[in-house]
Amino acid sequence: MRFDEERSSERSGEDNVRSVILSSRAASKVAKIPRRWPWNFRSRSLKMKPPSVAVGFYADGNRLLHTSIEKAATFTYSIQGTGAALHKQLEQWLNSYLTGTPNPFPFSLPSGSTFQQDVWRALVSIPFGKTLSYSQLATQIGRPGAARAVGNACNKNPYPLLIPCHRVTAKEGIGGFAMDLSIKESLLRFEAGTEVPALN
Repeated sequence: MRFDEERSSERSGEDNVRSVILSSRAASKVAKIPRRWPWNFRSRSLKMKPPSVAVGFYADGNRLLHTSIEKAATFTYSIQGTGAALHKQLEQWLNSYLTGTPNPFPFSLPSGSTFQQDVWRALVSIPFGKTLSYSQLATQIGRPGAARAVGNACNKNPYPLLIPCHRVTAKEGIGGFAMDLSIKESLLRFEAGTEVPALN
């Protein structure tokens, strides 16, 4: 399912803000990325830029419905339809993610089969900067030999990024992804602390 959203034009410069116009359900408030992010990329082993993706969070009040990730020239985000409490939680989590210190987001697992929920719960436990193969995750949840089913559960993940299905890869290579594969590559490179390639 796709949701309509409006984004303001990007301002130039490393410390610029990105304003996002929220839906009318969010009382027409404008969420802004701070002019100066509270992290310092120069403190990391490499000078890093955020991943080149546009992240969308969609909610009904304080109930999260869906997240999306799309290719973008620079990192942007939008938060639509949220109550004040969830809006604040999402912005705090985004800040922690972009500093490389995210904690699991405090949400109830979405509806799904018992197997899907086991997979999603295991995905949340994969640390930032680490990956597991589909077969490793299948073994971790007590279902060795169910690597293909793990991939299917990842594909059904309604909260990409918050539930980091991008951290599951093939034994050799990056594996699949429900969205554009270059998004997965951009996220993994950012989390590993390596340069993020420009997305064409």
